[in-house]
Amino acid sequence: MDIDDGGIDMASGMTVAINGTDLPTTGGKVLQVVTALDTGDTTATTSTSYVDTNLGATITPANSSNKILVFANQIQSFTPTGGERISMSAIERSISGGADTVIHEKFMGSHATTTARHPVASFIHLDSPSTTSATTYKIQSKLGGGAFRHNENADATIDSSSSTGTITLIEI
Repeated sequence: MDIDDGGIDMASGMTVAINGTDLPTTGGKVLQVVTALDTGDTTATTSTSYVDTNLGATITPANSSNKILVFANQIQSFTPTGGERISMSAIERSISGGADTVIHEKFMGSHATTTARHPVASFIHLDSPSTTSATTYKIQSKLGGGAFRHNENADATIDSSSSTGTITLIEI
């Protein structure tokens, strides 16, 4: 066994054991990483169906058994217009030549005042797309009535220097 700053290299046919128990020598590896930013485009909606925000990225898995780890963060501005309103965010997966599927939903808040709220849609999701086709992951938003918009830096109450939306896709 050779150990250096590049890792551990095992000689063929050899194993590593701790207290007599062999450790696995194979396992998940990071195969590729894709990152995208959304630095200020605003999408406004009053829809009760999911609408794409401007945050998304595409990855093409090398093997249909590989998984995609999705990390995403996006500041959203929620402004009710009267009565109690809720907001939701989701990750949508679109496989080239296939269907669009909401794979993860998140309740963002419920507000009864007309004061703007600025929750962060933050996602960590491990997906099994079972494909080798180009796969796009997008952040979407919807509400249960009222006025809702996702917003990275156009709202005066959000500091534009610190409100970039990010999405990172990691194939493992």
